Amino acid sequence: MPQTATINSFLESVQRIARDEFNSNFGREEVSSYVTAFHEAVHVYALGLNDTLAEGHHYIDGTMITKKIWNRTFSGIAGNVAVDSNGDRLVDYTLFDMNPETGDFEAVMIFDSLAQKFFEVEGKKIHWANDRDRPPPDTPPCGFDGERCLAENELRSQLVLIITAIILSFLLLFLFVVFILVYRHYRLEAELASMTWKIRCEDIITTTSDLLSMHNLGSRMSLAKTSLSSDTMPLVINRNICGQTVPRNGIYRGVLVALKPIEKQRIELTRLLLIELKNIF
Repeated sequence: MPQTATINSFLESVQRIARDEFNSNFGREEVSSYVTAFHEAVHVYALGLNDTLAEGHHYIDGTMITKKIWNRTFSGIAGNVAVDSNGDRLVDYTLFDMNPETGDFEAVMIFDSLAQKFFEVEGKKIHWANDRDRPPPDTPPCGFDGERCLAENELRSQLVLIITAIILSFLLLFLFVVFILVYRHYRLEAELASMTWKIRCEDIITTTSDLLSMHNLGSRMSLAKTSLSSDTMPLVINRNICGQTVPRNGIYRGVLVALKPIEKQRIELTRLLLIELKNIF
């Protein structure tokens, strides 16, 4: 019940009478609301009884007493008490809110059934959840089952799928590019290590002086690409040049080539040189 001056005075009187006349101590316990309800019932019965006796009726005439109670409003402990034409009391309601600082329930609003209005208790406010300053909506923005946000949820799902597909596409493209680069790198390394440009001296044979003089007298064929025909093959002497003085010309796989010695004991095959030789051959 709301903590008004009238109610507090009544509750103190109840506690004092209970202590003095019935040796009952409430202590920290609050007086039950049934005590005030019983007090209001006795009060309204007394009012009806007085009116009945004032009109000359007998006090045992319950029908007349009841009629005097119906359609009546009187001042009670917590405010006005109203009884309708059916004998039902128009009940006032009090809204209690727990103070988060003290942990006590305090009256913050009162519904006056006679005036059919809510009244705020001065100096009190409702502490809404999540630090709201107003009541929560009757239903969530998207409904209790999300039915109001189906289109938004579908759009969000589509956006997630599109973004995921784009990310996966870029990832696959990146992995493909990395694979190509790694493959080309290892392929280049394998080609450099194979040294396909290297020729064994046993595969180069020398030619007769007639063939060489014929070439010197008028042939303009490239030394690197000239192939020997069947007419010139009998002039070839089938011997290699390994361990001998290197001639100026030779034949490698049927192609007339120029030979040039390198005056070095050791040639260091660097990566740059291997790449250059690969590009040449």
